[in-house]
Amino acid sequence: MTHETSLLALKQQLDRVVTELTLLSPTHDSSTAPKQGRYLLNTDAGIRKGEAAIGLVLSDPDDHVVETYSGKIQFVETNSEKTGPAKVQQAEYRALIKGLELARRHHIERLRVYLDNQLVVDQINELADVKHPVLVDLRRETVRLLDRLPELAKNPHHRVCWVPRERNKIADALVRRELY
Repeated sequence: MTHETSLLALKQQLDRVVTELTLLSPTHDSSTAPKQGRYLLNTDAGIRKGEAAIGLVLSDPDDHVVETYSGKIQFVETNSEKTGPAKVQQAEYRALIKGLELARRHHIERLRVYLDNQLVVDQINELADVKHPVLVDLRRETVRLLDRLPELAKNPHHRVCWVPRERNKIADALVRRELY
C-alpha cells in the first residue's frame, strides 16, 4: 500500500466518522423561533435492489443541524419501467418534497435547497422538460411548496441548486443507512 493510498483510506474513514457524529448530534428545539438568515436543505435519494430511500438534512444559518430525516419510500407504479431514470427522479422529488414540508413545520421562510441530481435541479428550475406523467405531478407539488417561500418564488429559474455528491455527504449517508 502506497503512502497516498493510506492517506486516502484514512481520509475516507475520517469522513465517515464526521458524518456519523453529525448524524448523532442533537437537534435544535423546534419550538423556538427560526434564526435570522438563510437555512440550508440538502436532500438525496437512492435505489438498491428495488428498494428506495430518501435522506435530508435541514441546517440553520450557522450550519448547525436542525433536523435530519431518512426513510424508505414506495414508488408510484408505472407500466413503463420497474427501475431506471424515472424511478430515481421520483425518489429525488419525494426527498425534496419531504424536506420542504420539514422546513415549513419549522416555520422557515428563507431557504437554500441543494440536491445532487442535475436533471431534477434543471427540471425544477425550468431548464429541462419533465415528460414522465408521475414526475409531472411530483414537480408540480415541489413547485407549489417552493412558491410558499417568497425568496424562491421570485425566481423560477433558480429555485434549487445542484451540489456535487461530495458536498451532500450527510444526506447521502442517511440514504445509505436505509439501503445497506
